[in-house]
Amino acid sequence: MMRRAAARCALLVGTATTLTASPLQAQEALVLSGGGGRGIAHAGVLLGLEERGYSPGMVVGTSMGSIVGALYAAGIDPDSIAAIVTHEDWRALFAPDVLAVGPDRIAVRPLVSFGVGDDGIVLGGVVPDAGINRRLVEMLFDAGARARSDFDRLPRRYRAVAADLRDGSVVVLGHGDLARAVRASMAVPGVFSPVVIDGRILVDGGIADNLPTTQARALGALYIIASDVLLPELDELPTSRVAIGVRALRLLIENASPPGPEPDVFITPRIPEEISAATFPADTRPLIDIGREAALAVLPARSAAQPSPAPTRLDALADTVVVEGDDARINAFVHAAFAGTAGAYDADRIVERARRLYATGMFRGVWPRVEDRDGDATLIVRTEAVPASIVALAAGWDDRRGARGLLTLRQRIRVGGPGEFRASAGADRFLRRGALEASLPFARQPALSVGAGVHYSDRDVPRFTPAGEEVNVERRGAWFGGGWRTPDARYNAALQWVLEHARYRGTSGTTSGPRLRFTESPPYPLIAGEPLLLDAGVRFGEMAYAHLHARASVEQTIGRITGAILLDAAATGSDAPPDAQFALGDIGGLPWLETGAERGTRRLIVGADVAYRIFLDGAVRLRIRSGAVGNAFDDLENDSAWHSGVEVGAIWPTPFGVLAGGFAAGSDRKTRFTIDIGSSF
Repeated sequence: MMRRAAARCALLVGTATTLTASPLQAQEALVLSGGGGRGIAHAGVLLGLEERGYSPGMVVGTSMGSIVGALYAAGIDPDSIAAIVTHEDWRALFAPDVLAVGPDRIAVRPLVSFGVGDDGIVLGGVVPDAGINRRLVEMLFDAGARARSDFDRLPRRYRAVAADLRDGSVVVLGHGDLARAVRASMAVPGVFSPVVIDGRILVDGGIADNLPTTQARALGALYIIASDVLLPELDELPTSRVAIGVRALRLLIENASPPGPEPDVFITPRIPEEISAATFPADTRPLIDIGREAALAVLPARSAAQPSPAPTRLDALADTVVVEGDDARINAFVHAAFAGTAGAYDADRIVERARRLYATGMFRGVWPRVEDRDGDATLIVRTEAVPASIVALAAGWDDRRGARGLLTLRQRIRVGGPGEFRASAGADRFLRRGALEASLPFARQPALSVGAGVHYSDRDVPRFTPAGEEVNVERRGAWFGGGWRTPDARYNAALQWVLEHARYRGTSGTTSGPRLRFTESPPYPLIAGEPLLLDAGVRFGEMAYAHLHARASVEQTIGRITGAILLDAAATGSDAPPDAQFALGDIGGLPWLETGAERGTRRLIVGADVAYRIFLDGAVRLRIRSGAVGNAFDDLENDSAWHSGVEVGAIWPTPFGVLAGGFAAGSDRKTRFTIDIGSSF
């Protein structure tokens, strides 16, 4: 009862202390168009508005304009918004989910992933939902909660514009979950999954009204400032295929819809056509500058800036947390994860609980919001679980391993709480492997999980003998332990106890022992440096040995140039099986050497990379590598053990994974052309 009274008191206090917009602000509306990556220029437009003394009291946005507009409506100042969109790794938000497979926790981002349900195959968008959904919650939950799901109670009145997929009609969202409203407004059909709100299937608002001045006027705006980032430069027409396609789609939409009222001020940032709406540039600062300059060029100056209205206060929540979802056990799991969030309002704590649930990989959406229910500010959490059954496929080809593939089947299970069973099988030129495993996350700490599994591998170790012969190593066994991963799945850790039987060249034995593995799985290929790795373990038994492999790099980007330095160190016992030893010719080693060349129990590699970004988010790069291998640390001190060389090449991200290639040459006069395309694993 005391908490309920406190919540009601908070509502009264919040209403009393909210600063309303001035009459001039209330009559002005800012309308922001859709435009994908080009929409980042809207953040620069906000900077120009502030410099000229404007502070509109109403914001209407479509697609990317709805994201920037929601941040502005939430009361965030233009400088902070520019910093957010500049430092946000947009490409990472749209990267495929990471799967950690088998006891090695091999991190892979599938090329193809689809659900299987009672009605057959469940197809989502090309871009996975979880990353962008999580980030929208992080950015917008607090503002939506303070407004209690009424967008008129935001510091600036706000509307997100979406389209009804059934009939193409315009849908103006002015209440509900602020983050989900923005997500609906940017749900490009085929790229993102649609969003269902109040029984309507909603997609990107740009399909119906890309510059929603009509909606602003309907809300009572007497003075409209509009920013459109999809118009071509005034003195030229688009020439690239992507730019022509975007322009043609825009004309189709405009010709099929009645024209909206002309804005009083029309801002058209002069964005070069090579900056596509379909991608996000690695360096977004030029777009910010373009937007700011465009606004300054057309806005008449005012004597003084209008003050920004303050957010509504929210001090307390009702005692009860409401969970909305279709599965009772998942609802109970989510309810336990949000335990302790009722009572005193703490936005950071609520967002962190949502982040932990995203980290499990079991949810594509976790949407907390606050609504007034029976006079109380009540926390409501809507959940959208991934399909109960998922099929994922990763594939690629490179000059060392030839074709490679990995098929994974995921099935939701219920053992007390929701968990996951996973079966995987993969192969390349040298390795055949498979695993069956199950994992269960902890309700109070969903980023942590406990799991167990069985596995099998059959590996051909190339050039192991002095004569260059292959050695086959077969392993089969089981493991159990715990795992952890970050909400964006970039970093994964596992602590396991492994029991294995290994066999090679007439030798066999059983070993067991602990293993710690920490890995980084970048959402897209690094153009310089290598992902972080720490792999350490001890084996006891008939094949006793210990191993340690550590790799790290430090990157720095200035403009279009990225540089990195790299250190890779590895060591294992002299009695380790062939597949536990290291070679300079391994993947990630010295690129001019043949696969498996220069093998031993001690290895050290150092390197430096310089990459220059080019078109289509690609890069040309120079990679310098030097490495040594031996069977004792003293061997690494001999100059004759060291091999040095360079690789000159290029790398591009593609819808089918990385495309990289180059020419490598070493001090030992060995050369090699390299090529790699597809999923990295």
